[in-house]
Amino acid sequence: MVEINIKVDVPEGLRADFEIALAKVVEQFLDNLKISALQSRLESDEEKELIDWSVKLGRGAKKDSFKKILLKISPKTKEELLGSMSPKERRKYE
Repeated sequence: MVEINIKVDVPEGLRADFEIALAKVVEQFLDNLKISALQSRLESDEEKELIDWSVKLGRGAKKDSFKKILLKISPKTKEELLGSMSPKERRKYE
């Protein structure tokens, strides 16, 4: 952490209020810098690749879990679940 000193001439009667207001402004400025850095990181190619990978992984896990469930349920329940799918989607699970 680095300390920065700034000299500002303020009337004595406003000094306490000025210090409080300045501290709030600096705190908000630092928060904005952190948010900006996080946004830049989220928009990076590396982060986008990680998000794509995790979505593919999740979809694959969901599909595998659904297939396992279909093996354990009754034919009637299986038909009800698959009945609302398009023929193309349905073939993936039959």
